[in-house]
Amino acid sequence: MSDLREQLQSRLGASYAIERELGGGGMSRVFVATEAALGRQVVVKVLPPDLAHGVSVDRFKREIQLAAQLQHPHIVPLLTAGDVDGSPYFTMPFIEGESLRGRLARGELPVSEAVVILRDVAKALDSAHAKGVVHRDIKPDNVLLSGGSAVVTDFGVAKAIASATSAGDQHDTLTVRGVALGTPMYMAPEQAAADPRTDHRADIYAFGIMAYEMLVGRTPFAGRYPQQLAAAHATEAPVAVTQLRPAVPPSLGALVTRCLEKSPADRPQTAREILRELDAVTTPIGGSVLRDARPWYRRSLPLVAAVIVVVAMLAMIPIYGALRPPAVNRQRVVVVPLENLTPDSSLAYVGVIAADHLAGAIRELDSVQVVSSMAVGVEATRRAKDIAGIRQLANQVGAGTVVRGTFYRQGDSLVFRVEAMEASSGNVTFTIDRVAGPAADPRVAIDVVAERLTGGLAATSDSRGVQLGHAPSYSAYKEFKNGEELFFLEKYTDAIPHFQRAIDIDSTFHRARLMLATSYGNSGNRVVSDSIYRVLDTRRDQLTNWDRLAVDYARANLRGDMETAFRLVRTASARNPEWLWLVLTGFIGVNRNYPRLAIKSLMAVNNPTPDSSAVPYWRTLATAYHQLDDFKNELQVANHADSLHHGELFRERLRATAASGDTAGARRLIDSVATFSTDTARTAGQWMYQAALELRAHKHFPAADRMFARARASLSALGPGQASPSQRRDAAAVFLAMGQFDTAYARFADLARDTADLAARGRAGVAAAGMHDTATARRISAELAAMRPTYQKAAPTYWRAAIAAQLGDKDQTVRLLRQAIQDGQGVGFEMHRLIEFQSLRGYPPFEEILRPKG
Repeated sequence: MSDLREQLQSRLGASYAIERELGGGGMSRVFVATEAALGRQVVVKVLPPDLAHGVSVDRFKREIQLAAQLQHPHIVPLLTAGDVDGSPYFTMPFIEGESLRGRLARGELPVSEAVVILRDVAKALDSAHAKGVVHRDIKPDNVLLSGGSAVVTDFGVAKAIASATSAGDQHDTLTVRGVALGTPMYMAPEQAAADPRTDHRADIYAFGIMAYEMLVGRTPFAGRYPQQLAAAHATEAPVAVTQLRPAVPPSLGALVTRCLEKSPADRPQTAREILRELDAVTTPIGGSVLRDARPWYRRSLPLVAAVIVVVAMLAMIPIYGALRPPAVNRQRVVVVPLENLTPDSSLAYVGVIAADHLAGAIRELDSVQVVSSMAVGVEATRRAKDIAGIRQLANQVGAGTVVRGTFYRQGDSLVFRVEAMEASSGNVTFTIDRVAGPAADPRVAIDVVAERLTGGLAATSDSRGVQLGHAPSYSAYKEFKNGEELFFLEKYTDAIPHFQRAIDIDSTFHRARLMLATSYGNSGNRVVSDSIYRVLDTRRDQLTNWDRLAVDYARANLRGDMETAFRLVRTASARNPEWLWLVLTGFIGVNRNYPRLAIKSLMAVNNPTPDSSAVPYWRTLATAYHQLDDFKNELQVANHADSLHHGELFRERLRATAASGDTAGARRLIDSVATFSTDTARTAGQWMYQAALELRAHKHFPAADRMFARARASLSALGPGQASPSQRRDAAAVFLAMGQFDTAYARFADLARDTADLAARGRAGVAAAGMHDTATARRISAELAAMRPTYQKAAPTYWRAAIAAQLGDKDQTVRLLRQAIQDGQGVGFEMHRLIEFQSLRGYPPFEEILRPKG
């Protein structure tokens, strides 16, 4: 190693003083030297002897001279070239900073940072390709980051080495004496196959691999051997960037996918085409990454001139629709030119441009319409300063929502404030406050406003009247909606990552944090749920009144304080009779055994939506009818809802069918269980158990006994390694229902080894009582009495009541049940049918507990 350094120093003479070796890759040894004449540092790259052997130095120099003609701000130039005892070398400036490879060692890049770097690399490629120079080794190691900019190094080196080999007269070779000319991880299929037709589009493929790595944190086929990589590049389609990182804008994800097409003809054909697409990309926080060194007003002179003409024309015509105003539509939005609060009247056009840009962004939403900014006119800015003017403007264009705003100067920045107002009432739906950007380029701030405005409008259009307050960024809101859809299908664990990503994108999106906490609680992780609610509680001053009430309700629900939860939702629905509070009132009403109140509340909902968010509505309505023994209406509701959400209300359909005594219908439903996906993962045997419970609760005893027997046979057929925990619990419950207490006890005792499974422990006590093992039953009851759970306060008392029922102590059972209900235990639709309490049917105090209260 020292021999080469000494030879190089001897060859360079006094012109350069070598300081240290940086290392290198397969194609070079890299040294840092100081150029004596100019006192600047340079990099000297030398081909190692094993690669230099067989290389034509003259041919290498000719190729390097061609690459040296590249002069571009994002290309590291080649300065000189020569050889050391037959080993070619070349010099280039030393760049302060780090390589993109070093940056990637800290993880994937923010989208905005990635796009800035990709634009710089694309500019370098565009310039080089225009001069016929192909890089052939684009990768993070060859991209250097310095001063907020990216530069590409080693242009033409791979071509020079390939052309200078003995095979260079025929065509470029993939390898020279076992050293790759190019890097397998980033190599286009045609380059890996040593196709002589390989051209600049191989660089575009490598660019796509590098972009993929910057956005995801790894290359598409990471972890494979070189031979496997070549096959993967040629045959495998990479997983889409947006699938691995949903926050990546779809347009950017699509561009990366196009760059990675196997056929060069299917990729972007030029780097300039890539640049055009990158210019249109918006970052997850809403800021356009389009930048230009010229001042904004100079770049925009044609646009400004056009705007001035439009402003003049609009000032001369009446507001759109004055002669025939369209009908007001709540989902139609009008954007008023933003008011200029700076002392510089020449900036007035910024407000017009901003309004046009915001209207264009809104136009991309499916859920709202937008009135063309051309149809409003600058006069609207003055008229939108008071409620009367806002209403007049909204009526004339048929808009239910008016977006207005201001901007002012603060140092070198313009600061924007925008608000969306409900035109009929004048109430502010949400505000986007203090978005600042450079005065030299107002688009930076306007893009951020557009991202939040579209997120706020999308959320408002979906909120069913719920007060929004904060306008989330649109990309965060899209993640929120993905999570919400899963949440309302009761797929809480699947919803959690979406809510978390929404918060990662927009940390002030408290509605997403609220849903994240609720998802954790509903999936059984109450500790994490509670910790998130506590965080929200510390930020109450940042929450809307709606969100504060929602947090209070959620925490009461988590603690099992259902009376407080019931009071909160009734108060909220009385003040704001909108979808969510009405449905929650119905849900808690069913829990507290107020089915008539639940039905009344649910019937007040106007036109339940056909999407997944309506599933809880239909389930709650069906359950309320079940509590009233109105199985006909229950089945009608369940069938209608099932036609909208196939399989999601199977439980309610089976429940109503069995409760009405239609055994044949219940069996047909169970036999069809394998043909659809339901909201739970229950097997046919588990559904037989559910049907048997209803049959017995509603006095269809022979049919219930037969159904229990079928359930036992089906569930017992599952081996120990095949049964899920829920199947094991249901199998044990079947034995309990059929009076096989010894088997039931053994199974529940095994399940109760999970100390958090209070139901298994309680039912083990019930089974012990059924075996007349009074000592064991009372011991388990005493253990339950000593428990003070944080989140299942009512559960120990409830299961003590079940044990007391099996022991025949009716008075004690009723006393404990009343205490459990007071502590939050729901009556719902379960208590009347559970095996533990069947001995109390007909006992007046127990029947009084079951009797609907309202």
